[in-house]
Amino acid sequence: MSLEEECAICYESINTLVYTTNDTNQVIVEGENSRLQCGHAYHTRCILNSLQHRNVCPLCNTMSHMVVDYNGVNWIDNRIRLHGRCQEILASSKKEEKVRESVKIHKEKIKELNADRRVFQKKVKEFKTELRNEMNIENKIKEIDKIHSDGVRNLKNIVKKKGSLFYGAIKVIPKHRLIGLIFGESMRFFSWKKRTFFI
Repeated sequence: MSLEEECAICYESINTLVYTTNDTNQVIVEGENSRLQCGHAYHTRCILNSLQHRNVCPLCNTMSHMVVDYNGVNWIDNRIRLHGRCQEILASSKKEEKVRESVKIHKEKIKELNADRRVFQKKVKEFKTELRNEMNIENKIKEIDKIHSDGVRNLKNIVKKKGSLFYGAIKVIPKHRLIGLIFGESMRFFSWKKRTFFI
């Protein structure tokens, strides 16, 4: 087998076998390449990017507990931790005036947006309440509930008069199931959704 194989993520050449066994509990980092516990190898930059979305091997979907140390970036179980020089650069950069100003403005804007969200939600709730009353939604829902109850009661009475053994069964069937049997399965969804549909 040729050593010139392809990374399954970027399809560029990778200077190692794309599969050999990995008997360790960790990802093996070999320069620019990394081998997962399942034995598949990729470019380190490619697999780290992939693992940000799914913590599995792209080829075999094997879950991997990632422990990768790559250029000052420590990747453990789908979480990135910086250390060494990378950590020092991040810490010093966060103290810069421009960065601190951005963080301050960001916090203020988030606070304003949260206040606006609360006002918005209150107004939407008030508007929906008024609209529900205007459209007489509550009475329409009560009317549908009454039709459901009448339908179930009528079915039980008719079945009982006919002397069917089915009457004994429907006595223990939940009401929403009977509504589904009479009015169709879509009614079960409506019964669950009707209260929240107009909220």
